[in-house]
Amino acid sequence: MNSRSVLFTTSVLTFILGMGMFAAILVGLSRGDTANALKGFLGSGVICLSASLLAAHLSRRPWNINQIRNSLRYGFLTISLAWFSSILLGALPFILCCRIHFSDAIFEAASGLSTTGASILDSTTRLLGGRTLEGGLESLPQAILFWRQLLNWFGGIGFVMFALLLLPALGGGRQLYNAEVPGLKNAFDQLSPRIATTARIMLGCYVLWTAIVALAYRLGGMDSLYDAVCHAFATVATGGFSPYADNFAHFPKPLTQWICTAAMLISSLHQVLLVKLVFHGRFTYHRDEETRVFFCLFLAATALLTWRFCAVSPSGLTYVNGAPFPGEFEPRLRAVAFHLASLISTTGFTTADYTQWRIPGLSMVVLFFLVTGGCGGSTAGGMKLTRVIVAFKQSLGEIRRKIFPHLMPNVTLNGQRLDMTSVHQCMAFFFLYLASLFLCAFLLPFLSPLAPNGAPLDLETSLSAALSSLSNVGPGLGAVGPSYTFSWFSAPAKLLLAFTMIAGRLELYAFFVLLLPSFWSRQNRAPGMGLRPLATLDGRRSFRRGKAQSR
Repeated sequence: MNSRSVLFTTSVLTFILGMGMFAAILVGLSRGDTANALKGFLGSGVICLSASLLAAHLSRRPWNINQIRNSLRYGFLTISLAWFSSILLGALPFILCCRIHFSDAIFEAASGLSTTGASILDSTTRLLGGRTLEGGLESLPQAILFWRQLLNWFGGIGFVMFALLLLPALGGGRQLYNAEVPGLKNAFDQLSPRIATTARIMLGCYVLWTAIVALAYRLGGMDSLYDAVCHAFATVATGGFSPYADNFAHFPKPLTQWICTAAMLISSLHQVLLVKLVFHGRFTYHRDEETRVFFCLFLAATALLTWRFCAVSPSGLTYVNGAPFPGEFEPRLRAVAFHLASLISTTGFTTADYTQWRIPGLSMVVLFFLVTGGCGGSTAGGMKLTRVIVAFKQSLGEIRRKIFPHLMPNVTLNGQRLDMTSVHQCMAFFFLYLASLFLCAFLLPFLSPLAPNGAPLDLETSLSAALSSLSNVGPGLGAVGPSYTFSWFSAPAKLLLAFTMIAGRLELYAFFVLLLPSFWSRQNRAPGMGLRPLATLDGRRSFRRGKAQSR
């Protein structure tokens, strides 16, 4: 693997991030930020662009294009290096401009780029020098608030797509695409034979959908175009950041919240279906099995919980901003639909604290939606509904084979039979997902033993915090519910949760593959065969005995 090619691609992505910093500075100046408040932000942009130019200079020598074309290791390493370097550089404005501790800045940047939406910024956040963030989130410069929204938007599309537009001659686009967009082969069909063209189509649709949502927000009751754009960034990316401390409760108009509910649901559908609708005029949602299951789950959960909410009729409920919660049917239906859409799309927007509703079975529905997430090929996080469907069908087939031992496995999706390699990848992903979840939940009480109320960290909070981080959701249950932030966690716990967010955003495989010794081996021998794969020019792999080749 040629390290110069990896370094050059990472430098391009870092350059995009640096340009985003300067865009945030311009927004801050236009909204009244002083030059003194933006000195640290300007220094962050200079450092980011300097690092990008230095990396491009160090990788200026030519490299072997064929080695990149046929190396999945190139894709995995580039994606992982790009994400981790972007988090480090993306945290600089929080450190230099706001004087936030390193662990808090890393957490906030990781949450933004991974579209998790969890935040540590509130009135209890401790700054460098022992002070606290007086005034909370809204006391920060406007450039920082816009930077958080921009991190969400970059992370939603997986800003490697921007690099695919700028690196058509590199030849490694296919491997970057496969590493950034993992999943079942038939669920991620290409829109064009060329990866660069596919990236242009997907990015164009992403920008167009962002503009449509921003316009809908503006016409639906948001006070300014700035608010509409900021929340469109977080909605389309299913990120959940907001420049206001009370999150989406800042916009109490029913029409605005219904627009957000619909936008979150559409954003968590397969992007290819949206592209076909926008650019080809073909409405194929009703033919997609995953989409049908997605809406059936959402509608069934909404109807059940709304019925129970009206039957229980709890009193004294309030919105996140303290406003009284109405007792009529429509506000309760809207609140249930809004939060279920926010959870299943892994957006993380909130208007009220659903943990106070006292609805029987609500916690189980929340945990289920936190696990499943949105559809495959979307900006949503979670396990993805595609894998849940495949795993369910595979488990059902194994049960039938207990009765008919000679029955051939036949797992289908949208009427097409899946090869067993894809099925086995789904089952392996289930194991990795559960192992990562329980490992993080097991370590959290040791790293941060006390909850905000001073009591020992309970199972509900630790499991919910690990699950919301791994699924890139944001709010959860217990002490990480909608009324809380993550600022009370200790520094080691915040770093653990940040790593968990990135592992979930990379869908585990691209993260854990770096831990394999064989990934870094120069020999790259085939396991159990004593063979070494050689990449030929036409992309096929031939195998030769190691000794024979050395001769």
